[in-house]
Amino acid sequence: IDKIETVSESIVKANIYERLGKLLSQTNPKEALEYLPKAIANARSHDDTIKEIELIGYLANCCITLGDYFETIECIDTVIERIDDQFELEIAMLKSRKLDALLNIGNCGQIINLIDNEIMPIFEKYIEVKHHKNISIQSLYAAWLKTYLILANALVFQGNNRSFEVLTTLFDLFKKNEFDDQLFICKAKLAL
Repeated sequence: IDKIETVSESIVKANIYERLGKLLSQTNPKEALEYLPKAIANARSHDDTIKEIELIGYLANCCITLGDYFETIECIDTVIERIDDQFELEIAMLKSRKLDALLNIGNCGQIINLIDNEIMPIFEKYIEVKHHKNISIQSLYAAWLKTYLILANALVFQGNNRSFEVLTTLFDLFKKNEFDDQLFICKAKLAL
């Protein structure tokens, strides 16, 4: 009976860590950092990869909110390591999620290399298909545009004239697709 109580206590504790970490990630990310690593370790110890990836996502969101960009990048890289290579679009979407963190730490060279070689070729391949079983075309399109904007900013920060070409492409896409997100358009104009 003592063993049963210990196992039950451990399950309850793990459940509390997970729920508190998820709940606090939205309202108090700093406090969530106390619970999420324990929940991730528990998921890892039970070989629950899906739960581990989900919890690492919450941890990454907390880190980006708190300005811990290096930890954000580490979280995303950890998730990418756990995903099978056959999910190339999902991996490209994850890599696009770390671009903001890379921009905030000033790693423009890595951003440009990552976008040109590992993200945009995959995005452009699937934009043409217009159907994917795991990712909606709207999510892909939004990530594609945001990636173009981050590429433009990284090029601007480097003083690279290619930024004008990227921004021209971006504005052509806005016009062609009757894009009306004023905040996004304003961010693109600020890159000029």
